[in-house]
Amino acid sequence: MFLSWISIPTYMTPQNEGAGSGNPLGLLLPIVLTLVVFYLLLLRPEQRRQRQHQEVLNRLKKGDQIVTSGGIIGRIVEINPRVATIEVGNKVRIEILRSAIRELAAGESEENK
Repeated sequence: MFLSWISIPTYMTPQNEGAGSGNPLGLLLPIVLTLVVFYLLLLRPEQRRQRQHQEVLNRLKKGDQIVTSGGIIGRIVEINPRVATIEVGNKVRIEILRSAIRELAAGESEENK
């Protein structure tokens, strides 16, 4: 009586257990649609961002001004496939992993100066 306001889906009622006339595709359709929406709204944009970040890392060259994932801003003085040496101050150089580079800072490089 108290729960009479809750509507029970028709496929859950005991009357339909023996009928066998229900379409199983109708039950799978909401799940498939949810997966498609999940892919389009979450996974695909993330893959695009990862691809763009990898392209930025591949284009890095000596003299580029960069920002690391820790927020350090510096200029690349040497770059290898795995490690980059950046200058963060007057004669202060640190080595960082190339994967720790988040973005190019303000688009400056030695060729632009």
